[in-house]
Amino acid sequence: MHKDQITEALKNYRSYRYAVSQYERHKPYPNAGIANYSGMSGGSGATELFFAPNGRMADMGHLTLEDVLDYEMYKSAISDIDGALDILTDDERKVIRKKWMEGMSLNEIADNDIHSHVTIKRTHKRALNKLEKCFRFTPFIAPEIETINHVGGQHKNRVKRETTLF
Repeated sequence: MHKDQITEALKNYRSYRYAVSQYERHKPYPNAGIANYSGMSGGSGATELFFAPNGRMADMGHLTLEDVLDYEMYKSAISDIDGALDILTDDERKVIRKKWMEGMSLNEIADNDIHSHVTIKRTHKRALNKLEKCFRFTPFIAPEIETINHVGGQHKNRVKRETTLF
């Protein structure tokens, strides 16, 4: 994996994490939904609403196989990035997070930190070199988002599955 691919994955890390947390938060429970007992002997014929453990009516039938595959791809990307960040020192991790995940420039990081501009640049370069080595043999797939136009002018973001291994 090249440095530009690593930095692109780092830029999108927060989006990946947010998407995964939203999926896990709203993921339907398998036993939730609407049951109709009218076909059963002794059934009242009235439908019953089943609720998820949090007390809200469960969201059934809104997730597709593509949604599940997108979730798995995002979750894998988060896991790979988290594992790679764990090999960095605290200073290296801080510089990488501020630069790529928070969008700060190296000069801004140096201005807000007690280190010099040269030290921050060296730390950044050293961290990227470590991350490049870390992803050397990892079949990391960076999820790419593409916009698909739907009828009615609505847009829906989907993960582009034709990504390549880095």
